[in-house]
Amino acid sequence: MNFLGVDVRGLDLDAFFRTGRFLYLAAYLAWIAVLVRTRRRVWAWGPVLLALVVWALTTFPLLRPYGLQVPSDRLRHVWWAATAAAGNPPWESGMVGQRTLEPLWSLLVSLLALRDPARVMAVYPFLPVLGLAATGAALWWAFRAQPLRAALVAFFVLLASTQPLDYLEPFRIFWARHFLLKPNHALGLALVPVLAGVLGRPLTMVRTVGAAALLGLLGWVFVVDWALLCAGLACFALLARARRAALLRRTEVARLAAALLASALLVAPFVLYLARHFPNAVSLSAGDTTAVTPRSPWGDARPAAHSLLFLGTFDLGPHFPLALYGAYRAWRRGRRADLVWLGVLAGAYLAWTATAVLYAMARARAADEVYWFLAFVVAVHAGMGAHAIVRRAAALLRRAVRASVVRAPRRLAALGLLAWLPFTLGWWWDPPRMDGHFTAALPPVPGDMRALAAWLRERTRGSDVVLASGDVVAWVPALSGRRVLRADPAADAVLDRAELRGRGVRVIVSEAGPGGAVPAPPEGSVLDEFRTDRISAWLLAP
Repeated sequence: MNFLGVDVRGLDLDAFFRTGRFLYLAAYLAWIAVLVRTRRRVWAWGPVLLALVVWALTTFPLLRPYGLQVPSDRLRHVWWAATAAAGNPPWESGMVGQRTLEPLWSLLVSLLALRDPARVMAVYPFLPVLGLAATGAALWWAFRAQPLRAALVAFFVLLASTQPLDYLEPFRIFWARHFLLKPNHALGLALVPVLAGVLGRPLTMVRTVGAAALLGLLGWVFVVDWALLCAGLACFALLARARRAALLRRTEVARLAAALLASALLVAPFVLYLARHFPNAVSLSAGDTTAVTPRSPWGDARPAAHSLLFLGTFDLGPHFPLALYGAYRAWRRGRRADLVWLGVLAGAYLAWTATAVLYAMARARAADEVYWFLAFVVAVHAGMGAHAIVRRAAALLRRAVRASVVRAPRRLAALGLLAWLPFTLGWWWDPPRMDGHFTAALPPVPGDMRALAAWLRERTRGSDVVLASGDVVAWVPALSGRRVLRADPAADAVLDRAELRGRGVRVIVSEAGPGGAVPAPPEGSVLDEFRTDRISAWLLAP
């Protein structure tokens, strides 16, 4: 069954996505018609609804959450959430002795699952909806003074920020990797327009406190976006002073600095937590691959087919020239809100330049996240540039022609959006051929793992530990919320009962075949037993 409870095992994927492309086309044309004919601002939500159509078409054929494979980031994220839903602290990972990178996300998903680890798998396919809706709403709020501008910005971010052939290169496919695979990071980016909207107005004391609180929240949601946005706000202060000194008075500069400092104090405990449990996440040491300079300590290789300069410019897609024009118009207008976005763009490019240097030194960190932040901000400026072109074209035509058909900028925007249809995700996106995360989610979760998880949830508490090896280590935390202690292959054939009790072990799982050598339980300690053709599990006496 898929996420809606529909049996899709015999679905013809080619026919399904051909039909889906026509459904997307119908929805796209309906949005254009509403944009042209309706004065009400409901058309501003068109990009969000179209992005949800793409999400639904991509998710419908899947028998497990998108990207759920062994090993994967998605599987670890499910571990974290299910472990928290079972009643463990949100910083506990699914592995004994390990911590989670994003405890706030674990807490949020566990609450959405109503603190039931069995519901986490059912909740996860819908989380991209949260990221898409939050991003669209944040962009609408940030650009609410000009609804057409808000719609065009949301269009480029949600539908046109990923381009054909992006899937051929590393850390590309912004839409799929960002919204589908990591909606936790999408919530971080959704806070960026909110902060840009707040800081795009004069900084009163109340607004300063609000900005500091939102920046602190962003740091806890996703610390990389917090660091990039802080760099962008520093660039904004420099640009504002260079453009017009009166635009950002010394008092406001001091308040902006205070907001950044206060947010740093709020985020400092989380950074210290990361430094303790994930030193590679914050260190700039070269790691174990210093002899291969194009490779980072994470193990990811620098893109070889294109230079990092090209990746950050024209390789972003045909909307990159629009983004350049949008940045130019933002500078010429010199308005505070425009300069905030221009500063964020400058900060993103400075971070990408630093990433290129760090890659050459084998010290790059989170290069994919820096790239996605850059892709997001470039898409925002593409929408701003498209809006500026539409407004200027409408003004020129209004002087030359008196016909009402060319007066409304919305009608000119509709013509441009029709021309841009082939570059939108819903038209060219073909997941079966372009996305390994999609194909990995076509088969269902192994049935014996689901049965074992149900048995564990029924007979153990959330704080109990499972001793296991092999694939069981990967699936048990995600499906049952029980933490796992990886079995030592060199351990004795029989474990001491007191040692098991001291480690909190309540269940021992033995997986048949190579790599499944799990020590047998102490004799006379088994309360219950679970067996399939591949797995044996023993519930121990407390």
